[in-house]
Amino acid sequence: MDARGGELLGNVQVTLAGGPYRTTTDAQGRFHLPAVVPGDYVLHVSTVGYHLLKRPFHLDAGETKDFEVVLTPDTLSQTNTVEVKAGPFDVAAQDSPSTLTLAGNDAKNLGSVLADDPLRAVQDLPGVTANDDFDARFSLRGVDFTRIGLYLDGVLLHEPFHTLPGQTLPASATAVNGDLVDEMQLYEGAWPVRYGDRSGGVLDVDTRDGSRTETLVRAEASASNAGVLAEGPLGRKKRGSWLVAARKSYLQYLLERVAPNTGLALGGEDVQARLAYDLDSRNHLTLYLLESYSDLHQAAGSNPGFNSLLNAGFHYTLANLGWRYTPADNLLVTTHAAWMREKFGDNGPDDISLGAGYYGEWVWNTTATWMWRTNCPLDAGWSVRRTRDAGYAQQFDGNVLPWQQNWNGTARLDGGYVQQSVAALNGRLRLTGGMRWDGDSADGVSVTSPVASATIGLTPSTHLQLGFGQYAQFPELSELQSAGWSRPATHAVQPGDCGD
Repeated sequence: MDARGGELLGNVQVTLAGGPYRTTTDAQGRFHLPAVVPGDYVLHVSTVGYHLLKRPFHLDAGETKDFEVVLTPDTLSQTNTVEVKAGPFDVAAQDSPSTLTLAGNDAKNLGSVLADDPLRAVQDLPGVTANDDFDARFSLRGVDFTRIGLYLDGVLLHEPFHTLPGQTLPASATAVNGDLVDEMQLYEGAWPVRYGDRSGGVLDVDTRDGSRTETLVRAEASASNAGVLAEGPLGRKKRGSWLVAARKSYLQYLLERVAPNTGLALGGEDVQARLAYDLDSRNHLTLYLLESYSDLHQAAGSNPGFNSLLNAGFHYTLANLGWRYTPADNLLVTTHAAWMREKFGDNGPDDISLGAGYYGEWVWNTTATWMWRTNCPLDAGWSVRRTRDAGYAQQFDGNVLPWQQNWNGTARLDGGYVQQSVAALNGRLRLTGGMRWDGDSADGVSVTSPVASATIGLTPSTHLQLGFGQYAQFPELSELQSAGWSRPATHAVQPGDCGD
């Protein structure tokens, strides 16, 4: 069975080392090896996507051995430590009535054949609609992706995609490598107040640590992409781990041969790394790094239009430093400091610029959970985001100066929240209430947002869930600061005049 969800696993290979005994499990996860000669053996259980399990045993004459085998997905870290007593924070949060969870291995299985993309796995969940086969972004209960918050390790991301902002046909792939995903939680409504600045839904993605037991290297290749992943323990005492993954997509190469000069860009390459280290029993540090690039290079053709996109590039960078501190057994404090950057440039015939832009953001947030009473966590947090957005877009009308749109601005977004959860009646009743405050310096608006939810256990297998929430989302700086489409003084120009 699966270690995370207890799912029974069929078609798993089972062998006994030291003899010619092998079989596979049936649809219910069962296996049977008859007529085994007495002696010493090692039970080997293996299947794709899970760590190999080895269990030695001795079989006497006339003896029957029964095994219950729990396999750990290879997207999870393996340790040899057994926790006898669960801490107060080991139980998954139950503060939203509409949460759907995908483990990392499930995300790999649900991802599309051509693109190993975590967001394409989310598209298979109830309430999620995929608007375009070439686009990783999705709609949730009729709400488009611009109103859905994508969080990675506690930080709200802006545009973490392989995409080109100026292309006519929308296309994108998630820059986050699915091999690094530990778990994804999709909140479809009444999500907790710790998530801010989105009004349509939240997708919370947690990345995994590397292996602390041994160094592992895995390479894979297909018709559409290739990649390599390496991980292992950090330090002689193995108090930490490292993980590095790199991949390159060949989808753009395939598209250019199937449908050339369409302006559709769906490719790129990225490198990602994650370090984790235990300073001591109460302090844990993590560092996540992501560097990705997407580009487009097309031939001009016989008669390209003035606004035809021929060459373009999009560069995305993310660094996220995390610190988890447990000053007491019932208090957990988590802090993140992150920086992200996006740069893009679009060129038409004769390398005329059709647009370019830069987005940068510094993020700091701290959250605290105080288990002041059993099953009654009190959550609070504060975040500060400093953003900068600058760029322009222009369209040509014949050989005259283009229509132009410009934006340039900076902003500070502050947010804080407090939330209390209470469990009663032996866990059959769970109540959650919270309040969030957010403010944006760009437009001077501040707003408070209440959230409340209740879960009632009618029977052991039936729960009634209720939820209410109000949410606020601030406009993008490119919308607030844009001068709008305007036409400068018109005079004839040559195509090369706009190169600067």
